[in-house]
Amino acid sequence: MSIRTKLRIYTIFAALILLVGMVLIFLPGESSTLRPIGTSLVASGIVIVLDIIYKNIVEEHRESLDALLASGLEAIYNRRDLDKYHVLMASLSSRLDIAGYSLRNFYESFRQILLDRLHDHPSLQVRILVVDPGCTHSAAREKIERLVPGTFQKNIEQLKEALRDHPTVTIRTLQADLTTMVFRIDTTMFVGPQFQSAPSKSAVTLEIKEARDAWLFRAYEREFDHLWSKASGIYFGRRNRCRFWTLCAIPSI
Repeated sequence: MSIRTKLRIYTIFAALILLVGMVLIFLPGESSTLRPIGTSLVASGIVIVLDIIYKNIVEEHRESLDALLASGLEAIYNRRDLDKYHVLMASLSSRLDIAGYSLRNFYESFRQILLDRLHDHPSLQVRILVVDPGCTHSAAREKIERLVPGTFQKNIEQLKEALRDHPTVTIRTLQADLTTMVFRIDTTMFVGPQFQSAPSKSAVTLEIKEARDAWLFRAYEREFDHLWSKASGIYFGRRNRCRFWTLCAIPSI
């Protein structure tokens, strides 16, 4: 028997108790015995009704909570800079996917940690997606972030220089607005919108965990792969003897 069916039966039972109680209270005559019983039944019926309302509210929220948990959603934050990044980056071992306009804060906060993890885990795969610093989308974002023109170009060059000797690192550029921030650290992903009305550091951030049926995690994973396939450039470490090529020089993947 489903929970909803049980609640319906419970509701009918409560209604009967209330009805009997009301009948006993309003019976004609002066019955000193029946009226107190009726009053007790009405009070009990009211308690049952309130309990039913509570159970319905809990059940509705439980369904919503179950849906959220099934999506892989772990938490929602009202900012972009989280201490949890540092904890997860310190244990990074297999996969890092990150998308941003220039990843200036990422470079400043995690440059050395990433280099250490790449040294300790040679098979660590890193995909870095940035917006082409020479395009109008990047210039518009610099204005939103209140940055000096050319800041993104400098940041990206620093990032490329720092990671130049690591063949498992790939950097690509996108000729389009980046509407979603993606920061995947092994099996945990942080995503959030890139608002046009405010700097990215004040944007909302979702934390999503990888699981077999985590559909929200898979959705953002597909989105990153889609953006990656549209990227117009590629950069590998020096061990691969190539720097930065345009799309015409490489096949799209």
